[in-house]
Amino acid sequence: MALPDLAGNNPRNARPIAVTSSPITLRDSLDRRDRADFYRFTARSSINLNGVLNGIRRGANIDFQVRKQGGGVVLSSRTRGNRKTVNGELDAGTYLVRVFHRTGDTNYRLRLSAAPIIIGDPPPRPLDLAGNTPATARPIAVTPTPATFSDAVNSTTDSTDYYVFTLTDKITQVDTSFTGLTGGSISASVRNLNDQFLQSVNTDGSSSKTLLNAGTYYLRVTGTANYNLNISGLSIPDNAGETLPQARSISLSPTSTTFSDFIDGDVDVNDYYAFTLTEKTTRISASVTGVTGSLGLSIRDVNDQFIQSIDNDGSTDEFLLAAGTYYLRVNGDFNSTNYNLNLAGVAISDTAGDNPTQARDIGALTSTPVNFNDFVGTGDNRDYYKFTLAARSTVNATTLTSPAVPGAGQSISLAIVDENDGFLRSISDPTGSTTLDPGTYYFRVSQSFSDPNYALTLFTSPATT
Repeated sequence: MALPDLAGNNPRNARPIAVTSSPITLRDSLDRRDRADFYRFTARSSINLNGVLNGIRRGANIDFQVRKQGGGVVLSSRTRGNRKTVNGELDAGTYLVRVFHRTGDTNYRLRLSAAPIIIGDPPPRPLDLAGNTPATARPIAVTPTPATFSDAVNSTTDSTDYYVFTLTDKITQVDTSFTGLTGGSISASVRNLNDQFLQSVNTDGSSSKTLLNAGTYYLRVTGTANYNLNISGLSIPDNAGETLPQARSISLSPTSTTFSDFIDGDVDVNDYYAFTLTEKTTRISASVTGVTGSLGLSIRDVNDQFIQSIDNDGSTDEFLLAAGTYYLRVNGDFNSTNYNLNLAGVAISDTAGDNPTQARDIGALTSTPVNFNDFVGTGDNRDYYKFTLAARSTVNATTLTSPAVPGAGQSISLAIVDENDGFLRSISDPTGSTTLDPGTYYFRVSQSFSDPNYALTLFTSPATT
């Protein structure tokens, strides 16, 4: 159940709060109609702000940021999953906290606290092991085994420490924390090779998890304190390629197969799977489970053009595809989630030919009914039945249709044609008849903007004229 809306929906009516060293917890909710909550607080002096946003419903995605009143964003959560954090140094002034909706409806809990920044330098460490600029950054290795680097920053001779590390795997989750702070406070951030901000890092002893692609990065520490930097990195497997040429090649069978992977709106936006169908028509069953955020799924052609969407709510979608090569794209814009993709493909049999030359020969048509079951639609839009009449007769036809997949149409059209597919007579659906002279004819069943299975019964009766 949604909580009462206690926070303002714009900066002018932001809810006033006090942020102190004692954490304050704020509870509210967001949805498609109430897309943002604003809170206002004033820092009387420089502070180190810590914020945690959690209690987010599974499948929903919200974030938060801190803005200087009358200015721009100074801190942003930009963390993955259903627990979002910010940590950073703020000068004295008035600030707005904005919690904003991305997808889904959810309640949330926002916890804020502030630690005063102590003026003055910490007791110095014997050595300055980390450089003060990107060019003099201390090289470190980020591995699955945590490593600790101890150093200090101060306001006079060593205000900034830089560490540089290189990641070779496509995606690495970098786990960072700071412990042993004495003499003041610090701020830390992950930065790209151009020293541009990518992600803030917690300095309150809690862990920050940052997803990064292969490349070289800096970790920058500023402030006035002794500290211990603890850092490790875990490679995240990526089994599916991010473009059509890199697509993971898979095979579809009547038994559902599960493909498990990970998607992220920043470091692994797309996963592509390629498959080829050789039968005229294949019924595809597709579903996705194990999703903690939201993602998009679609079937694409060889030019990456959209063909068919797939639901991401755990339900199974069924649809038909003709013979050819296709790609299934999983897209994770603005989200980070694991997923399990479940796929199966069952060929739909075709017992009647696609033209008069390939028509199913049923021989002489008589007063004894003959029955046929088949399909017309995607990949197989016409069926032909060849028959002969020994004498002038009335040809009778009845049909019963059903959708080949849920939601498919059931409309078909029936006709008598000659050996060149030239039109001779129309037959009403579901029950119709026409009188013909002796000879050889073809009964044609055609798709009519639908994908139906059908049951067809044919027989003759004496001609009335």
